[in-house]
Amino acid sequence: MFLWKQVGWFDWKASVNNELLGTLGDFVGGILGTLIAIYSIAMLVKTLNAQIDSNANMKVTNDNVIRTNNAQIKLDTQQLFDNKFQVFFDQYKDTISAYVADKGLNGRQALEAIVASFVATPFNNKLVYKKRVKASVREFEAFYAENREQLAVHFRELYQLMRLVAESDIDEEDRVLYAKCIRGQLSDGELVILRYNCLTANGIAMRRFVNHFNLLKHLPLMSLFEFRTWADMLPDKHMRSALDSAFITLRKIMKEGNYSDEAVTFQDLELSSRYVIKMSYVEGHTCLIFRLEEDKQHKGAAGVKRPYAEKALDAIGTDEMPELFYSFLHESFITGNFGLYGNPSNCVHNPIVVVDDPNTFIFEIEVKGPSKLVLSENQMYPA
Repeated sequence: MFLWKQVGWFDWKASVNNELLGTLGDFVGGILGTLIAIYSIAMLVKTLNAQIDSNANMKVTNDNVIRTNNAQIKLDTQQLFDNKFQVFFDQYKDTISAYVADKGLNGRQALEAIVASFVATPFNNKLVYKKRVKASVREFEAFYAENREQLAVHFRELYQLMRLVAESDIDEEDRVLYAKCIRGQLSDGELVILRYNCLTANGIAMRRFVNHFNLLKHLPLMSLFEFRTWADMLPDKHMRSALDSAFITLRKIMKEGNYSDEAVTFQDLELSSRYVIKMSYVEGHTCLIFRLEEDKQHKGAAGVKRPYAEKALDAIGTDEMPELFYSFLHESFITGNFGLYGNPSNCVHNPIVVVDDPNTFIFEIEVKGPSKLVLSENQMYPA
């Protein structure tokens, strides 16, 4: 149409209008170039989107591969540790099985008989708690020297087993489960000699594992020499067991309530309808206030058997009860932690009798330090 309008047909003498043709060329080139550029941009955007989708899919694939590899590595690590743990655990059980005692006893029965003879050793030291601890350790050192051939192997195997768990590459949650498995194997007798061994120079390396995994959680305090005075007042083993359970519960309450710095008053712990224990932390947890209240007039319901804890405290009496719980607090905050938590050696203050009349007996004990009191390792080094 352009040529038809602008050019004379078969006019061979007509001149070429270069300016007009140049304008036509610019017009056509501009239109086509723009369309091609637009199309190129559209294709480029499409290509980029496809590449982005491909990269995203590749990232998902890589992430899945990484997760699979990590899971496999974790599984391999776990299996490798399981194999090592089983070997060490079998060695530990073989050590227990190797115990020999009088009357033809072997294995764990022999171990319990040996520990029972140690616990039954006469002990009449009635000095302050710190000195009773030192005297008790001396008794254990004599016992250890007499039975060193068996005890030394026992403690070395237990140390290596706990070290394997503590220094493994498995998750902390799994480490705790393995430690609980070991702790579940420890009898009351083992807990007693483990505690005393850690108080000697031989057990220094073991202290951090005992603390870290709370191996002495179920330690029967009434079986310790330091509590012999009050244990001898209780002819019934059920009474001693009831006090051991009460001490374990009290320590658990104090520990679990000590993770914050806010002032807290715990729910009353009723050992019976006659005896109630109240505890509270001040703000900052630099002081624990322990309070025991006895209702002397309360005799319980007719026809209802009295709790063994009540019978035990009745047998111990008001003259000895404050010192009993002072020793428990000293054991919980200082001795039982082997001094590794920085609680001052004099943080447990002497008991103060608040009320002592025919109807009521109340005493209080303050555990107080210049900084926050610590009862467990994870309070110092949170996970």
